[in-house]
Parts: sequence; structure tokens; C-alpha cells
Amino acid sequence: MKREGELDYLYPEGRANDPRAWSSERMYFLGEDSADPSAIMVTPSGAPTRQAETPWYQTLIQTAVPALTTLYAQREMNKLNVARINRGQAPLTSAQYAAAYQPPSAQVQFGATADAKKLMLYAALGVAALVGLRAAKVI
Repeated sequence: MKREGELDYLYPEGRANDPRAWSSERMYFLGEDSADPSAIMVTPSGAPTRQAETPWYQTLIQTAVPALTTLYAQREMNKLNVARINRGQAPLTSAQYAAAYQPPSAQVQFGATADAKKLMLYAALGVAALVGLRAAKVI
């Protein structure tokens, strides 16, 4: 005598109609809509989950380094302000501290500066004048 299980009762036509059944092991481990199999993990429930595109340490560095540098700068400003107050001077604001004690940030500039543009304009006018005078057979 065949013992009826839960699935036999719910799906009398067979396990092929069971929405919880996968057609292959690959479908079970990778999920049905996997475009990139290396980016998908399967949870214990069987639901596929996408993994983060960036590694954990990169995310940690991107969040921790700015926070730690800000904390360090605040502590240094507090030490400086306490020393100034003890000497009888007014404490510095954060803008004054940043202007005096923090190094300037690196700047990347693409293209020509205003002086270089002016120089290129004069050079182009000189070349055009030279070509014009040669074409007129003055030179």
C-alpha cells in the first residue's frame, strides 16, 4: 500500500506540477533567471540571492576611511582649540581650521588654462598672418 505524502495530496498529477520542484540541479543551485551564475547564491530556503558586486573590504574602506579621517580632524581641532582657550585666545571655527591646518586637496584639471588659451590664440593669429603674407607673396 502506497503511503500518501503531503505532495501527493497537494499535487495528485505528480511532482512535475509542484512549483517547489526544480527541473534540474542547476536550476536549484543557480535559480531560474541566472544570467551570471557566479553572482548568485542560494539561501537555505532555495531562493536565489544576488551577491554584492564589490568585495566587503572595499565597501568597508570606502565607508570607514572618510569617517576616521573626519574624526581625527575633529579631535585635532578640539586639542588646538583647548590650547588656544588656555592661552586666552579665541577658538578657531572649522573653516579657519581647514584653511590653516589641512592640506589642500588634489585637483585634476583637464584642458588648457586661460593663459595657455591666450598663447594658443596669439600663435594661431601669427601663423595665419604668416600664411596670408606668403600667399600674397609679400614675404
